[in-house]
Amino acid sequence: MWFLCAIVLARNCSVDSKRCCYDVIAQLEFGTGLLEDDVRKMYDSVSPGVIPGDSQLVAGYVNGRYAWLPGDWARFPQAVHVEISVLASDNRGHVLDVEPSDATAAEAVGWVGARRAAGTDPTVYCNASTWPSVRQAFAAAGVPEPHYWIAHYDGDPTIPVGAIAKQYLGDVSPGIDISSVADHWPGVDAEADMPFTSDDFAQFMWGNVFDANGNRNFAQFMKDMDAKLTALGTSLDAVTKLIIDSAAHPVDAQQLAVALEGKLVADLVPAVTQAVTQAAGAETADQVRKMLVARLGAAPN
Repeated sequence: MWFLCAIVLARNCSVDSKRCCYDVIAQLEFGTGLLEDDVRKMYDSVSPGVIPGDSQLVAGYVNGRYAWLPGDWARFPQAVHVEISVLASDNRGHVLDVEPSDATAAEAVGWVGARRAAGTDPTVYCNASTWPSVRQAFAAAGVPEPHYWIAHYDGDPTIPVGAIAKQYLGDVSPGIDISSVADHWPGVDAEADMPFTSDDFAQFMWGNVFDANGNRNFAQFMKDMDAKLTALGTSLDAVTKLIIDSAAHPVDAQQLAVALEGKLVADLVPAVTQAVTQAAGAETADQVRKMLVARLGAAPN
């Protein structure tokens, strides 16, 4: 739930209180990646039979020459399954593989858009050397960037800033790739009903106010937030329709909207107030809090 809250927060701050959000984000400019103690280990292979059966996370292919069969996935009943597509024309999977002979950076933009329209939160896999060109493709198209799984075989499991996972060992005998993965992978891990914190806000905002060359680009940030809200609205509309059309959930659209607003306010406002207070002071934080509550459709406390 927290990533939905972060999108709403970004829109409100960027429109009416640019300085406070800009200061919060600016604090992250010299941030470091996630260290080994903060990550999980994931295995992937073109031969699923060589991956340890007790793995915590496994990644495999849903199409292409090395597509996994149902029985391959069934070998890992306790693991989180990460589905990789090598075809940008196939609207499936958690991750698109961008590398030679698979998808291109330009194709990734369309695949990410299609996955978001389907209600998912997608990730793009690429190596560290092509990452800037992939980011530039999204910037040029005016499309918000996805999560990134970066390949860099340097033996260091530290996840780089702006990425959600890092493949740091490749083709380890007997043919396994090993990645470090953040504590929570949006779009892959189940979304627990957990509170949104100021740390969540900081992690979400990194990368959205910088261009492909690492320069601050606030205009692009605002454009990205608008696009994120549009994508969010499409996803919520689809979810709402599923719920109100189901005989097992006798609610109408208005009831659902009120419930969502209440949940967003309860989870978001305290965390935002803390984050903005630290960055810009209590007076600005109070202004942002009132604006946010008003935007979400509830009366300020």
